[in-house]
Amino acid sequence: MEHWYGLPEAMFENQRFQNYPLDYNYNNEQDRFGQTGRLWLQAAAPKSQKWNETIEELIQLDFTIDPTFTIYESNRDLMRARQAEWHEDYTMPYMMRAFQPNQKIHGSYHFN
Repeated sequence: MEHWYGLPEAMFENQRFQNYPLDYNYNNEQDRFGQTGRLWLQAAAPKSQKWNETIEELIQLDFTIDPTFTIYESNRDLMRARQAEWHEDYTMPYMMRAFQPNQKIHGSYHFN
């Protein structure tokens, strides 16, 4: 699973759909990130029966989650992360665009 998409929904107990505000816009980064914590609050509480069942099922399936938190680590020292020696050999040019200011590129560093 990329990121965490679908995981809180798998732990819903009393609902089937996300409870987003009526003006929620999935194409708006601020809306998506702003609602993330609220979505987790709609899921089963940690250590509850539903939470434990979901975690156990994922373990039994040998399910892999790629949370992609590495960019958050890069945020702590962007200049170092941009210059990492492995970029030249392993990072696709398209992905390097995320380190350049651009409001149209998902995850990029943009400035107003």
